[in-house]
Amino acid sequence: EIYFSAYPRGKYASRAYLFLGKSYLGQFKLDDAARLFDDGSRLFSRTLEGHKCRYKRAVVDLLRGDRAAALARFATLADHPDGPLAPEARAFQQYLAD
Repeated sequence: EIYFSAYPRGKYASRAYLFLGKSYLGQFKLDDAARLFDDGSRLFSRTLEGHKCRYKRAVVDLLRGDRAAALARFATLADHPDGPLAPEARAFQQYLAD
């Protein structure tokens, strides 16, 4: 369960989604982390934080044991070589494809 009454808004909302998601990920609250990463990537799709949320969402799939979903998400990120996490996504893509 997410413990705030309203979703982040304002100038730093994109960072808030990323960091709140990471905090839930660190607590292994994967459903809450996934929800925040999904929302952050959807709401801020063209930002650095949106890109990072997509990457972290793939990590959540991997931790859940859903290799197929993680592979698909990492492959999508790896297909955009200008993204800052494309090299890491490509490495995960190769690892999961083996």
